Amino acid sequence: MSVATIYCKEVRNNFNKYFGNWEPTDIIKLGDIGIIENDMFIHKGNIENFGIKNLAVQIENGIGNKTFSTKDSVTVQLKAKATIGQVNTNAGIEISFSKGNSLFINALDCSIERISDKISLGEKILDLYKIEKKWKKNWVVITDVIISKNTTVAISETANSNISLEAKSNAIQQIDILDASISLSVVRNNQVGYCAESRVNITPFFSICGIKDSWFEEAKFETLTTKQYLPRFRSGGKLGFIQAETEEFGEIE
Repeated sequence: MSVATIYCKEVRNNFNKYFGNWEPTDIIKLGDIGIIENDMFIHKGNIENFGIKNLAVQIENGIGNKTFSTKDSVTVQLKAKATIGQVNTNAGIEISFSKGNSLFINALDCSIERISDKISLGEKILDLYKIEKKWKKNWVVITDVIISKNTTVAISETANSNISLEAKSNAIQQIDILDASISLSVVRNNQVGYCAESRVNITPFFSICGIKDSWFEEAKFETLTTKQYLPRFRSGGKLGFIQAETEEFGEIE
């Protein structure tokens, strides 16, 4: 399994309305249009391409930290600043993976930016879909983004791998992994496939809205949850997906 698949799959498994932005350092914006394919957002454009501009944006600061790891797979060991013989070592952490296909993510001091009037946006997109025939049914729109002031991501494809990170400042005596002011750097990597350490003001997660249209009811523009994109079957080498119930303009949990 690729590191991209591991990341997006684990985010989907841990959240109801957040998808994983791959790479988490990639720039995504409110109003970006794309499709969800194998848990990943594939960028196609922006709603501004259809003349939809100047939508009101709501910002909510101080929503806390988003820290999680693959269940029963990841351990984190804190190491204090020390002097061993003639060698000084900064305070640090070691992240160990007992299993392959595992993720550790520590996104600190998060905030949300969201399109505040999804109803108005939905009306415009439904016109593009039903009347102007310019909008494809499988297109989705990024309507909420989670911004993290300090994010560290480590992904391992193999078992029994580990990575060590140290504080860049030698003034820090002990690492607090929930302190967004601490900047880390990698000092040793043993078979960890991907690491982005202490990345500032990135958007690791997002949520989307899209069209729900069926023979049984009129087309709607709704918030789409991660559970609507659960892998179900493989056919001819392609991954199929189930579509579950949507939540109409539900708030992010």
